[in-house]
Amino acid sequence: MSSEERATYVALLDPARFYDAKTHTLIHLPENYFGVAARIAAIDYELALNKDRASMDDLLNQAAKQFTGGALFADDALPTGRYDRYSNEYARALYDAAELAGREDLVKAVAPSLKEQMKLWWDLLSPDGYGYSWGRSLGAISYMDTMEIAAFLGIHPEFRPAPLPQFASAYFAAWSWLRSDFNDQTHLLSKDSKATRMAVLYPDHSGREGSA
Repeated sequence: MSSEERATYVALLDPARFYDAKTHTLIHLPENYFGVAARIAAIDYELALNKDRASMDDLLNQAAKQFTGGALFADDALPTGRYDRYSNEYARALYDAAELAGREDLVKAVAPSLKEQMKLWWDLLSPDGYGYSWGRSLGAISYMDTMEIAAFLGIHPEFRPAPLPQFASAYFAAWSWLRSDFNDQTHLLSKDSKATRMAVLYPDHSGREGSA
């Protein structure tokens, strides 16, 4: 790999692509991307791609503001109010980043949110492994969510709303649905996976799934 190619790959791990450190704002993106930015920043520092500890801490502090302010669920469109699956994903990403960065203050700040959000996810979970059935990014991603959340809860027992074997069952159910929708020839999921799942959920009420 040439030095230019290496520089191109390293640039992909720069949160400045979508986060303005001067204004502490995301660039035309919803709030959950603070979780993405926080993980990138923590990994950059861990790999010594960025040696500026202060800039990483500053980004993590900004990313955690909703949670350090006492929010249990993240508003993804401040100050309008938009809550869906991204709240859980945001909290998990921030928690992982805080752990990697050794920010115990932020780990403690996000913990109450994760405990509450995992209870909600578990209450909403369908028998076939489908998680959130409203909001954005529905369809196959909600099965992928279940697998990611189950893996997270496997590592973090303090957030489990049920015994570990039940999460293993949820993981297997979600994986089984995705596997049945997977095309072995194209190595892709069905283009109609969202429509298929919504038809199962609401056979008599097409379009009830909410915004995409």
